Amino acid sequence: RWTAGSAKDHRIVFDGFRRLAYNKSTWLDEGATAKVTFAKIVALIAQMGEYGAGDRMLIVSPTFLIKHLLQMDELVTMDKFGDHATVLTGQVASLLGMPVIMSRFLTSDLNPSGFYDNVTKTQTGCIVFNRSSYVQYLRRGLQIESQRNIASGAFEIVASLRSVMGSADAASAKNCAFLFNVNA
Repeated sequence: RWTAGSAKDHRIVFDGFRRLAYNKSTWLDEGATAKVTFAKIVALIAQMGEYGAGDRMLIVSPTFLIKHLLQMDELVTMDKFGDHATVLTGQVASLLGMPVIMSRFLTSDLNPSGFYDNVTKTQTGCIVFNRSSYVQYLRRGLQIESQRNIASGAFEIVASLRSVMGSADAASAKNCAFLFNVNA
């Protein structure tokens, strides 16, 4: 699945929050400006309507966090709001009460349209979604298989779990938003 640059590249094949935001028309073009402003993040949340009112989460690329968010006065870092260890929660900061989560799966090699095309690799973005709208559904429980390797005398054990993220909201519910065309 992780074959970078091919037609099977995960950035092309998987339909994630970026694709959902395009389908729901809850996207905002930053216009390749040098600095993302706090007002632009608020405008992104406004795209979500009632789903932007609470239980939001902000997902950013490492580049977006370092280049755009850390310079915002409105960003509250971990040292300012308690003993919520980043190593335990994954949360690096808070903005408007939203946890800010840095993810390597939101890359900094997108084109100005917010898609990965393996040609133009200069932009990044951020995603806001309503955490209550998305849950993990279990497709198949934990399955453990073992096999004895006669040559080595060892047992090989493989565990697998099949689950999928989904939303019970209507397909048109504006429960996620994507800010794109941000200089990486």
